[in-house]
Amino acid sequence: MGIISKQSSRTSLIGFLGVAIGALSVMFVYPYDRNLYGYLQYIFSYAYLLGLLLSFGSLGLIVKFYPVFLSKKIQGFFPLVLGIISASVIVVTLFIILLKPFVYDAFEFLNFNVRVIEESQNTIYLLALLLVFVIAFNLHASNFNRTIIPTILFEFLHKLALPILILASLYQLIGPDKVDYYYLFFWLFVFLLFVIYLRKINALEIAKPQFQKIPLELKKEIGVFMLYSGLNQLGSSLVSKIDMIMIAVLISFTDNGTYGILLFMSNIIDIPIRSINQIASPVVSKSIEGNDMKNVEQIYQKSSLNALIFGLLLFVLLWSVLPDLFKIMPRSDDMIHYVWVFFFLGIGKLVDMAFSVNGFIIIYSKFFRYNLLFLGILAVTNIVLNYWLIMEEGILGAAIATAFSIVSFNIVKLIFIWKKLRMWPFTKQTFLVAGLGMLMIIAVHFSASINNPFLDIAIKSTLIPLIFYAGLKWLKVKAEVIFQFERILSAIFRLTVKK
Repeated sequence: MGIISKQSSRTSLIGFLGVAIGALSVMFVYPYDRNLYGYLQYIFSYAYLLGLLLSFGSLGLIVKFYPVFLSKKIQGFFPLVLGIISASVIVVTLFIILLKPFVYDAFEFLNFNVRVIEESQNTIYLLALLLVFVIAFNLHASNFNRTIIPTILFEFLHKLALPILILASLYQLIGPDKVDYYYLFFWLFVFLLFVIYLRKINALEIAKPQFQKIPLELKKEIGVFMLYSGLNQLGSSLVSKIDMIMIAVLISFTDNGTYGILLFMSNIIDIPIRSINQIASPVVSKSIEGNDMKNVEQIYQKSSLNALIFGLLLFVLLWSVLPDLFKIMPRSDDMIHYVWVFFFLGIGKLVDMAFSVNGFIIIYSKFFRYNLLFLGILAVTNIVLNYWLIMEEGILGAAIATAFSIVSFNIVKLIFIWKKLRMWPFTKQTFLVAGLGMLMIIAVHFSASINNPFLDIAIKSTLIPLIFYAGLKWLKVKAEVIFQFERILSAIFRLTVKK
């Protein structure tokens, strides 16, 4: 857990720097052109899902089987995986071409805006290809416990590119019809940077895959895992991406932009668990491979507690200042009507954080096949709920559908892991933290605000963390995130005393 804590802390710092860029963009750039922002979010979400379909499970091989090939001293692992990815892309593309007329007929039957899909299909496909290999490079870097630079390349630079594109369009530096080309060029640039980085850390093997050394049993295991992993990845990503696609094709890009702004705010909440997951994934894989289930359980519980503490603090803080943020944002008079969109999205994030690394435990264990069943039910439920609730409630319906899907899916995985592995992510301290968080959510909802939004934000941003910290100390909660906070306070105090 020490390596995870150290790396995740640094990665979280990069994540928060990206959030700072994103927050400035959300506050002062995206509101000027919610339509373009909604369009870019639509093509990214669509391309991401398409990329998972094209690679169909081959991306999951990178983390799952790297320790296996390493222990068996079989060279050429990454070139082998890249070859499998390329073959998968070709095969799935052929199937998509054959099924395209039938899929479009289904879209028309469901009242989707087919014209929107047709006009952006080429951009989406090319973007999907780039994302497939960028994600592959990102995952392979985590095998070497490298997450800081990959986070900068995959997330931070993207947060810089979006506002630059929108500002360039806003000031007519580029035409609306050229935005697609610049967006694709950006991801091509990220792809090239990843190639350079992997070569620098000696992670980009050029050795020929040693097929003759791969046992027949291992080949069969790779094939089966690829099938189930592909469906697992696609199903889980549907939960986080399908709303941005369906809002765009059922309502409008502008509504999608509004939803995207609120989704960004809720995504701030789960930055800690994203960095923890990125590091924990290969550690859980190696621990299960070595049958070290005690270490897996420790990661399960510690990740849950630390993520919940951090997530609750961020949720309470954002929930309290949200009306003030809307007062500061340009062209946002209607945003105050959508505060409950943020609430439901945020609750979904908190639940996902509290249930910790349950997905990795199932996927990397011998029970990984069961995850497919859970995801199949989840995917169908999520799509049906999104379609129905978006038609009835607009973007609020999308938020409710997403939250319900995340909560139900995590409960199913919680019960399954307990029955099969007798592991539980929650401790007494977890429930104490959750209780404290609920009290603070209720308190800030009914708290008074002052007329000056800047002063109100400053006061709440100071008081809420201190009150939350005092509550944790009073409850005698012990967690790594608290120790790190205390070390930061101590360092600040020492610097102040020296001055």
